[in-house]
Order: sequence, then C-alpha cells, then structure tokens
Amino acid sequence: MKPTVPEFLQARARKLEAYIAVMDAEEEPEEGIDFGQFLLFCGDGRHLIWGFGLPLEGIVDALNCLERERSLPDEKIGEAWRDFGAGWEIKK
Repeated sequence: MKPTVPEFLQARARKLEAYIAVMDAEEEPEEGIDFGQFLLFCGDGRHLIWGFGLPLEGIVDALNCLERERSLPDEKIGEAWRDFGAGWEIKK
C-alpha cells in the first residue's frame, strides 16, 4: 500500500509554497541516498527542496528549516539548514 501524506503536513507545506509527494511505486528509494519515500518540492512542482527521499520525520525537519530560511536574508539561508537531520534518525 502506498503511504499517504498527512493533510496537516501538506497544509503546512502549502503555506511555505511547497508540497509533499510520495515516490511512485516503481521508484524504489535508492540505498544510501534516499532515507524515505517522501519528497519535498517547491510549489512549482519542478524543483526538489531537498534532493532525496525523506521519512515523514525528515519532511517535518525540512519544513522547519524552510520556515527558518524564509526569515533570513539570502546570504544566511544556509544557516537555516545547519541542523537538518539532527532531529530524526536515518533508518537503513
């Protein structure tokens, strides 16, 4: 069964002009690169905000970082992502 994205997370992503997708059934997560089946895209649907699959905990973390990024000047947006991944465990 294909996993689903909880609506409250999708709503939060929309507020940040983003959306969450689930990898296609035939698109297997690539070991060592993808850590889950969820993808976070810019609102235009063409650009990944984070370049690999994430578990839901990773999506929450990425949304937190994206929210922080939006409050920073351009030259400091990298600081918003400094602790990305610290709040969830990569499951292999």
